[in-house]
Amino acid sequence: MGVPVQFICFSCFLCFVTGVQGQVFTEITCTAPDIPNGYVDEQVQVYQKDAILKYICLEGFKPREGSPRCAKFGWTLNPKCEVITCVLMSTTIGVEKINPAGKTIFRVGERVEITCTEKYWFRPTKESIKSFICQDDGQWDYNPGCEEIRCEVPRDQHVVWPYYYFRGDMNLGVKKYYRCERGYDQVEAVTTCTRDGWTPKPQCKKMCAAPNITNAQIVGDQRPNYRISSILHYKCNPGFEPDQHVQITCNSQSKWTGIQQCTEKMCAAPNITNAEIVGDQRPNYTISSEIHYKCNTGFEPDQPIQITCNPQTEWTGIRQCTEKCGPPPNVEFADTTELTKNEYNSEERVEYRCFNKYTLLQRHPYSKYYTCEQGEWRGNIKCLKPCTVTVEEMDERGIELRKGGRQKIFPLHEDIITFACQREKKPLNVNALIQYCNDGVMILPECV
Repeated sequence: MGVPVQFICFSCFLCFVTGVQGQVFTEITCTAPDIPNGYVDEQVQVYQKDAILKYICLEGFKPREGSPRCAKFGWTLNPKCEVITCVLMSTTIGVEKINPAGKTIFRVGERVEITCTEKYWFRPTKESIKSFICQDDGQWDYNPGCEEIRCEVPRDQHVVWPYYYFRGDMNLGVKKYYRCERGYDQVEAVTTCTRDGWTPKPQCKKMCAAPNITNAQIVGDQRPNYRISSILHYKCNPGFEPDQHVQITCNSQSKWTGIQQCTEKMCAAPNITNAEIVGDQRPNYTISSEIHYKCNTGFEPDQPIQITCNPQTEWTGIRQCTEKCGPPPNVEFADTTELTKNEYNSEERVEYRCFNKYTLLQRHPYSKYYTCEQGEWRGNIKCLKPCTVTVEEMDERGIELRKGGRQKIFPLHEDIITFACQREKKPLNVNALIQYCNDGVMILPECV
């Protein structure tokens, strides 16, 4: 049978084992260390010999180079989390200002703002002022260095011998003279290096070919090609519009601008309210076309109307369809002088006559008419009522007719009646004995 093994640990790194016949063996182990700004990944109580310590650093820190290994005298490398920093290389080339000034070491997430001088910028953003952030890998998000603004040789710009004309100094503000290939024209005689490259760009533009405008003719001599900014005039053939000469320009993109197509002069199909075209209708009609339309039921005129498309592309002869009027309206205390119809055309009139003893209010010569105007009756007829004076009313007030008698009377509007006091009675107001009828109302005097 074997002899029990006794473990006696004298340190955190070396353990002695007592075994058979008093022999002593040394077992090499390590314990997890305390790591500032970090922690052990998958920590165990005891690490055996040659075990690799895996540890993780907090945000903004990184493990030192190398991997700690459990050895005879402990971990071969002291595990440590070092601060991640970005170094701002000190340079004054093209730099106008740095904020914060004088600081060269930046921790993760910290920013530095750099302003370049006038002829420098940051690539590839082409900015003069830019902020840079220190990343968690210890690198800047962009290269924080100002670069001198330079223009490249304009390839594929149809410049003849570009390496001849564009050589030497090509810094910001430099001007270059150049020539273009055959069939191309200079946008400008000189191009300048700007922050946006050579300006104008592209430097050479293909010329404009002679324009081919349907139903039009060029005014003056015509060439096969025209230089940039050339101006031409053309006119449309007879029967086409526009009528005036049209000016077009060869722009910097080698295209003619300002072109207006010559279209045949036509009238659009007429849109006449409350009417319909007689026969088939087209969307457009040529000059001198004639068509007919008729008004809808209940509108006038009753006969079809002919209209013509004139050279100004307008329809001539149009008459609006106006609504007819129905039977004339009823007027209080009046009636028409003739039998009425169910429909009346515009301008037709109907005469009214007031009932017996009613008086027509004469405002103007047409006060007794209603006139049909575009489907509505226009007029203002008023018949004024007569007055009624009874015997009972006269006896109640102690009055009688001046000429004698107390019979019932019916004075018309504006009739004047003179009253007198009955025997042995006197008027309260002498002037009130004379009254007139006003649209059915007469104020009676009183005698006592």
